[in-house]
Amino acid sequence: MSAVRSTVRCLTVLTPLCAPALAGPLNPPPGPIDASYRTLDQVCPGIPISTLAGSPEAVHVIQQQGRFILDADLNGQAGKHGILIDNPGGPVVIECNGYSITGVPGSLDGIHGRAARSVHLDFPIIGDWDGDGVDIAIETIEITHEVLIFKGGAVGNVAGDGFVVTMPPTPAGVSHTAIWTDMNVHDVGGTAIEVRPEFGGGLSSYVMRVNNVGITNAGAHGVHAQRGALGRYPVHVHRLSISGAGASGVLLDAPALISGDRGSGQPPAVRFLWGQGIYIGDTGLTALRVADAEASGDLNGFFIQEPDGDGMEVGDGFSISDSIVENAAGVGIRFGDGVNGRRLMVSNTGGSGVEGGRNASLSDLSVWNAAGDGVNLSDLSWVERIDINGATDAGIRCGSSSVVAGALVMNAGTVGIDAADRVTLSRVTVGYESAAPTLGAVFAGEYLVADAVHSFGTWNTQRGARISASLVMMDQDAGPFAPHMFDGGEHVIEGCDFRLLGNDVAKLPIARFVGNEIELRNSSFTLLDTPIDPVLVSRGTSEAVYIRGFGTFITKTRVKNIWSGIAGIGLDSPGGHHVIQDNTFIGARGLGAIGVFGVVNNTMIIGNTFSGLGPAGIAFDVPGSGNVFGPTVSGTGVVTNPNPDRNVVVP
Repeated sequence: MSAVRSTVRCLTVLTPLCAPALAGPLNPPPGPIDASYRTLDQVCPGIPISTLAGSPEAVHVIQQQGRFILDADLNGQAGKHGILIDNPGGPVVIECNGYSITGVPGSLDGIHGRAARSVHLDFPIIGDWDGDGVDIAIETIEITHEVLIFKGGAVGNVAGDGFVVTMPPTPAGVSHTAIWTDMNVHDVGGTAIEVRPEFGGGLSSYVMRVNNVGITNAGAHGVHAQRGALGRYPVHVHRLSISGAGASGVLLDAPALISGDRGSGQPPAVRFLWGQGIYIGDTGLTALRVADAEASGDLNGFFIQEPDGDGMEVGDGFSISDSIVENAAGVGIRFGDGVNGRRLMVSNTGGSGVEGGRNASLSDLSVWNAAGDGVNLSDLSWVERIDINGATDAGIRCGSSSVVAGALVMNAGTVGIDAADRVTLSRVTVGYESAAPTLGAVFAGEYLVADAVHSFGTWNTQRGARISASLVMMDQDAGPFAPHMFDGGEHVIEGCDFRLLGNDVAKLPIARFVGNEIELRNSSFTLLDTPIDPVLVSRGTSEAVYIRGFGTFITKTRVKNIWSGIAGIGLDSPGGHHVIQDNTFIGARGLGAIGVFGVVNNTMIIGNTFSGLGPAGIAFDVPGSGNVFGPTVSGTGVVTNPNPDRNVVVP
């Protein structure tokens, strides 16, 4: 019985499934195919602006949210705005459809808004207003929102600003966004695009985006973002062109940072995001200026020409790359601490080419024709792969504990490298192309480290220099050079080649070492030309190398082409304690390869080679005691026995 019931149940369930299926007709109905969606006008019908009433303030007034269509050219009236958006209570979209909003003498703003919540202005053509092109004040919204979108079209020939946006105070964690894209702003009496905080308001936080915008002939700034009270102003700029501004091209008073996110739970990031293709030309003040000390960011792809102020002025922590600054009346690029600069070109500046603070890092930089320093950096900076050609002052000026690695400095006005204490120079060339080069190659403070430096001009260093594998040249007849000055003692010169050209013997010595504990190793000092008039040996003026101090160590060093009447090395060293060993002195008729002035004690001069000299290898002024002289490897020995009772002379 139960089996029968189960069979009945199954048949009851399956019977509908087995019934023949009923389908609709396969052929489409006759006639045209209708649209399966609704148009924008069906969803949100546009309101013709010509149907809106006016007021004593404006030709037409928008007092409600919605979509509005400019259905004919709008002509202004004296003493009125063109369109007034007056507390609409919601979003407002204005589509201009190719029609213009044109002012007349005495008219106010093209579009003026107050207490607006959101405005989208599509392809406006606004011109000839005696006020601003667009002036809109936004009311506070409790959520993050794109409150302003200006897309397409052009604003120009207005007496005031092109666009003025006033941002309200915002709750914590909330920001508004204003966007300008694909448009042109030209011939405005004030600023082309300006965003400002509400006067007397609290925290005002917004995002400003400027994309693919051209600005021409602004009477004030090209783009100006004003700082609010404790406000955060992220600014994103991409493909911006500014040609002609009476003040700055871009002036940003706001905290800024450029790329990336700070992560969840962090305070809102404050950013400037600069893309490629940003041109700023012919500005009355600095082309790009970030005035806020809290700012940081990434500036990439700038081309700046002929600002009447600086090319760029930014604060701490910026990264600047792939940019060009030409013909700035002030400094080419000026920045604060901790800036990273890469692939930059600066030329023809009225001030220094690049001027910055501490902890800067610059690489692949070219500076030409700076009316100041080529590069001027503060302490703890790093400069790498730098080309400086033409600076009226120093080629590179850097603060203490800085590094210059891989630099070519040509035609500096006063000195190629001007370095403070504890600076390292590596793979550096300093030279001149002019017929009358100026004073110096390297001026440095204490504890200079220099390796593989090729230079033309005077070196002047303080205590503790370490110079290796370097070529140092001067031409006495080419400029007002002074001898190389190594003051303060504790210097080590190793593997270097010092050369003196010209025949003005009044500019001797090649190098002057004043101080104790001098070491010369494996180096050479060469006089390359013949003097006009031989002179007698006198302290500090008639030696190839002059040393005043005690504790000198000279070994495996060559002094070549010692002139008649000239000493190769002059020791003006009361106290002595010198070692001069295994050196070579080559010349013709030199008065003494080694001239010893004053009382020198406890000194060892041994194993040296004298060639082509006469009358003596070692000439004494007043012999001291406790010295060992000789033997010489070859050549003339001591001119007389210097106090044989107290000195040892080995033939």
